[in-house]
Amino acid sequence: MIKNLQAVADVTKTDRSVVYELTVSGKLKGYKTTAARMHMLLSFVQDIDGQKKKQRYYPMFVECTMTKEEDCKFIGTSKVELAYVFADKKGLQPDRNVSVSLCYVDQNMQWQEIEVSRDLRGEQFFDLYQQPRVLIRIAKLALFGLCTVLLPVWLCSGWLASKGIGKLSPRAQKASGKKAIFYHANDMVKAWTGYDYSVRDHKTRYFARQYARAVKQIATPEGVLFLSERQVDAGGNLDRVRSLLQEEGKTELKEFLTTKTVDKLTLGELKKSAYLAAGAKVIVLEDFVPQLGALNVRQETEVLQLWHACGAFKLFGLSELGLTDLAQNTRNHRTYTRAIVSGSAMAPFYSEAFGMHINNIRQTGIPRTDVFFDGEYRKETVAALYERYPQWKDKKIMLFAPTFRGSGNKTAFYPMERFPIDLVMNALPPDTVLLVKQHPFVHSDLSMYRECDFADRLFDLTGKENINDLLFITDLLVTDYSSSIFEAALIDIPMIFYAFDLEEYLRERDLYFDFAEFVPGEIVEDLQTLISRMKEVLISPAKTSVDDSFRQFFLGLLDGSSTRRTTDLIYDMLDGTDQPTYIN
Repeated sequence: MIKNLQAVADVTKTDRSVVYELTVSGKLKGYKTTAARMHMLLSFVQDIDGQKKKQRYYPMFVECTMTKEEDCKFIGTSKVELAYVFADKKGLQPDRNVSVSLCYVDQNMQWQEIEVSRDLRGEQFFDLYQQPRVLIRIAKLALFGLCTVLLPVWLCSGWLASKGIGKLSPRAQKASGKKAIFYHANDMVKAWTGYDYSVRDHKTRYFARQYARAVKQIATPEGVLFLSERQVDAGGNLDRVRSLLQEEGKTELKEFLTTKTVDKLTLGELKKSAYLAAGAKVIVLEDFVPQLGALNVRQETEVLQLWHACGAFKLFGLSELGLTDLAQNTRNHRTYTRAIVSGSAMAPFYSEAFGMHINNIRQTGIPRTDVFFDGEYRKETVAALYERYPQWKDKKIMLFAPTFRGSGNKTAFYPMERFPIDLVMNALPPDTVLLVKQHPFVHSDLSMYRECDFADRLFDLTGKENINDLLFITDLLVTDYSSSIFEAALIDIPMIFYAFDLEEYLRERDLYFDFAEFVPGEIVEDLQTLISRMKEVLISPAKTSVDDSFRQFFLGLLDGSSTRRTTDLIYDMLDGTDQPTYIN
């Protein structure tokens, strides 16, 4: 419950958009938190005849302090460019009000919503920039040509800024050497013209042109396209849905599955993927495919996002607006027409992250979790693992599965010096096997331990074996900020959270919830405490602290039938019986 809520709004204009600035403050009675910052949602709704015709969640971050009365005092400000709230203006009524509400999860893990304004009008959500598009493009291309002639000037500016004379662009500040100089010059040109020298951007535009051409040639889209630019995990959401559709054979299936990012794809591969996308009635994803944001997806095509993780842990997608350099006019994640969730309470988070109307979040559950409800699968999987790895039999299995540090796949790493294998293995009971399962982005070399006494009890499974299968034989999961905790919670695996860099990690990437209050296990911050607690749990296993409220909130839709429901959803999307309620 919020006490003493105050909301002060201000509306200004830029040359492109109306800017809505809202400052909120108040107290959350009885709300305990150790976090300095809290994630809330702003809900923009245009209600017409009792129906939420337009609806969009935006992130709202507030600073928190605890009072002597053990209430959480908060204050925060959010600036929203209204022209980018609703990507599709269809159905938006200029003369009708748009209400703004503050939404949050209370201490009882229940969603609460408080209206703070009804003063906005639909007309304020339209783009103010009305110059002819063709003339704008010609002018920007001409300016881009001029900037290219003057490129040495921009490079010189980058070199001076790298020496402390001037300020580097935000992206260049994260790089060094020649790369920082080039990023600075490139960003300066893009700021002026909207164009740059990025191979990724040029290939993305080529992909969009090929898609537009294919749409004109393909009269009627048909069937399902599975699209991904990351390794498709065996037993993952996409794999399980694809397998069931293949088994039933009711519709045409196509796929463009690669581990190459768009800048690494050849022009032929880009053209092929564009034509496949233009010819598909339903496009199925399980992760971010950035080039889709460049498309004006044809009206007959639906895009279903099966997002690879359960629950809501680390901020993702558009939930990071305001914390990163992600612009409010980004097209990232804005092409999806449906998404699925693991629990009904997760729908607002996914609606926010994907910029979707909440009514288009489908409550099917997550296909990859069905195995946890299949006793026969579990029995066969355990037997198969022991057959492949007979050294694991009659041993206690500790699974070390941390997430990555860094900004993405190109910079991902894990500081293994904070988890020295030799010290850990020498301290653990001799009947313990350690399985190391790094994030797919990370590739740590553990070959140095091949000659150690414990080599037959150490297994590097990064890039091998499905982590869900490994959980069936795991006695202890050691992780940090990985979403694998949700699957582990389903089968009551004891967990220890090794968060030696919690404050630093939260500066780089926020969480939806207060880490200390949220995780279903003990948090340790130093190696010695970690080793001590691991030994205690392995020697004297205790029941986990995961309670039903955690599972119900994050995983309430999981029952072993998620693949079936998701596949049925695709059939309904193919025949038009499941239409997006409203498009944002």
